[in-house]
Amino acid sequence: APAPAPAPAPAAAEGATTPAPAEVSPAPSSTEGATTPPLNGKQKPIIQKDAGQAVLRGTLRGGTFEGRWGFGRDAVETSAFKYEARTPSEEGGWYDGGFDLKQLTGNLRVDEALSLSIADVVDGRRAIKCVGDNRFGHFEMSGSCLEDGSDCVLVRIYAPKTVARPRRRAAPAPKREPSQRARQPTKRRKLEKYGGKEPRYDPEGNNEVRSARTPSTRRGQVDARRGLDVGRPLAEVFEAVAAAQKNQRVPVLNAPSRTIEEAANDIKALLEPSSVPQSTRERLRSPQPQRPRSGKLRPFGCFDGATAATTLLSEIDYERCLRDFQDAFEKGHLTDFWLAVENRLTQALEQAEAEGALPQIVRLDCGDGKGATALSPPPVGRLRRSLHKPDNAPEARGDLEPTNPGAYHVNTIAGGFGTASFEGIDGLASGGKSLASETRCVALDTRVRVGSELDDYCNRLASTACVEKVCPSSDGWRFGPRGQTLAGDEDRRHYLIAGWPGGLTPTHCDFGVQAVFYHTLAGKNRVLGVPRPVAACLHASREALVYMKLGGEADARLLQFEADALLGCLNRGLLQYDEFGPGETMLILPRGGHAVLTGRPHKVVLAGEWHLTPDGVRAAAIPRTYAQRRMRTRRDASKAREAAAARRRSVESNLTETEDESQDDLPAPAPAPIHTEVGRIAVYVEDAKHSALETGRADVDGERGPGFAAVAAAAARQANPRSKTVLHLRPSWTTKRWASCDAWDRVALEADVEAARSLGVAEVVACPVTSKGLLDGAWCGKLVDAAKPSCQLVLGLPVDEDTLIRAKSVGVAGVVVAGENSELEQLCRAASWSYAVVQA
Repeated sequence: APAPAPAPAPAAAEGATTPAPAEVSPAPSSTEGATTPPLNGKQKPIIQKDAGQAVLRGTLRGGTFEGRWGFGRDAVETSAFKYEARTPSEEGGWYDGGFDLKQLTGNLRVDEALSLSIADVVDGRRAIKCVGDNRFGHFEMSGSCLEDGSDCVLVRIYAPKTVARPRRRAAPAPKREPSQRARQPTKRRKLEKYGGKEPRYDPEGNNEVRSARTPSTRRGQVDARRGLDVGRPLAEVFEAVAAAQKNQRVPVLNAPSRTIEEAANDIKALLEPSSVPQSTRERLRSPQPQRPRSGKLRPFGCFDGATAATTLLSEIDYERCLRDFQDAFEKGHLTDFWLAVENRLTQALEQAEAEGALPQIVRLDCGDGKGATALSPPPVGRLRRSLHKPDNAPEARGDLEPTNPGAYHVNTIAGGFGTASFEGIDGLASGGKSLASETRCVALDTRVRVGSELDDYCNRLASTACVEKVCPSSDGWRFGPRGQTLAGDEDRRHYLIAGWPGGLTPTHCDFGVQAVFYHTLAGKNRVLGVPRPVAACLHASREALVYMKLGGEADARLLQFEADALLGCLNRGLLQYDEFGPGETMLILPRGGHAVLTGRPHKVVLAGEWHLTPDGVRAAAIPRTYAQRRMRTRRDASKAREAAAARRRSVESNLTETEDESQDDLPAPAPAPIHTEVGRIAVYVEDAKHSALETGRADVDGERGPGFAAVAAAAARQANPRSKTVLHLRPSWTTKRWASCDAWDRVALEADVEAARSLGVAEVVACPVTSKGLLDGAWCGKLVDAAKPSCQLVLGLPVDEDTLIRAKSVGVAGVVVAGENSELEQLCRAASWSYAVVQA
């Protein structure tokens, strides 16, 4: 079957890997608008008829059929089409032509042939039926036109296609009795059951695009998700909301224009403490402790006060959602996770509907109602050129720097969530433009260097916008994160956002209590305001699922779930939508839910965050133990490294104290002797915890079997949830021993890889070689398949360029060696392969 189109087209929703959409539903009756929509957010918006089909509108006269097409009858964005009859004298028959398909890089012409049949006039209109084929498959169109050929409307429906998935062959039965050392392969788990959680972002990672897609390892089998745009459902929500706002069939708020004084009053209203509703108190209250909690901070996601501001309750609401979702997944089933998310979304929609539509973003009026007069553009010359479009960013290399030293990062959405890393601002500009042709990408990791010319311009913008009046320092506000909140460690820098067409930032609430000023310098910024309860639920579900590192199908389902939830908000009239062009300033109110789509041709935005000091009534400080475990930046990791060195006990003690908030300071039990089994496990666990805290990577010796690995992996995740656990299979084996591995040892190794995947291990290290010391591609493929989808296979031996190419072709993710090898490291970096050095 042909590959699916890379961007929305008449066939994009009916590509080779998905069935064609259902028949066009009849138009809603006049009484549908009065019907209360369901609470699960699954109902499609009643304002868009035929939203999933390509609808062609035009004229059919003189052997020419031309006009424009789009998705749905109320589509905002349309493209041209034109067909010419082979025999102009006949009304029906064959027509040749095609249509334009919009892509991120421009229009693509799709040629096709149509066979039209036109019926006689009935009640002033003529019915039309049409069949044809193009690169996306066979299709049918039906509709009608007026007697003179005007007002011709046809709806295109593609025939469903099924893709046969090859079944995996069972391993051949061994020819001899198994030895005592060999273990029988474990029973494969269903796809809905994964174990463990691992982070998506690795600060020490390489320059590859860290997409959640897992490439196929079978020869001749094409990855079904390659080239699939899983962010399209969320992007289509923006089009639906824009159409609803234009047609005024469903109420959609604009971003209201606010003066400096009015914006300050809006923020004060959000920070005003009020009584906490009884239902909210019952949902957020702390569990009953078994012992007195003297001197302890509040548990994560809990609040027991009687009064609080809207901003604080929104923070605690996000924490509680994140805690509940992670607890649901810890049961070992994705079904429990999705059930918890569905239940919380139902509650959030009910709460948002009771509160009514509220502004989440406002347009800051600094002069003429749009902020264009008072806020002057950048100085003429180098600085103005560099901020005109993302491609010119290298001209401001002296004014920009990455958030954390090392590399610039770009958030991507293609077959799943991912990131791409680039060295230097030149790499960011060229690499981001290249990625934009096949992914939805936006650069959020670029900071303005303090003391630079661009920093002076940002300070002038803040002064002109009277930020000190909107967020006065006397009321507890300060510029930049201050630490001890989910916003991360201290950072007093402005930042620059560069986006390419179609770049998406999913629904979220900015961490902590912060007011964010967005000043658009170039391009178009399309912003969706989302009710706080719904945004907190969606944000927490994404954070919880990304930490699990399931990728692919899970990311696609999450984005579709988010799109359905936003459509549920649209049906209730709870969304807000506006577009910001050059010279316009947006203010995101504290804890305002929002999602952002980059318009054409791009966007360049300067932004600054003003944060509120945590006081327990207006803003919340996170619990101490959670602050120590959440590694958001390298600076946090270095602090944790120092704390870990001071906290680590000698090897003989073997046991560590728990940091559980609900326990009192009890005397530690006597350590187990190191020569006993308990003592050896304790040393094993202690080493894994120390490595996870110090380096963010826990290398586990797999010689003792999956039992030890399970304990060490759990300990590493407990010490640092963002650490990566790597299991080394048979580290004592030599290359000769790997080459002479018999059938039962191979079966046992596959079983160990499957067990490692179920334990939440991120990578397994193996050395599958043949008797000649070369890579055994077939065996590698089996091990990679056993590790899917949440685990990766890494080679534990030095490789040359030919071996690297063969290993990548079967899905191997990288290489681990015992000593420095600059030539191999350079080779891996050039091929976007992971490379790591561990102690021999």
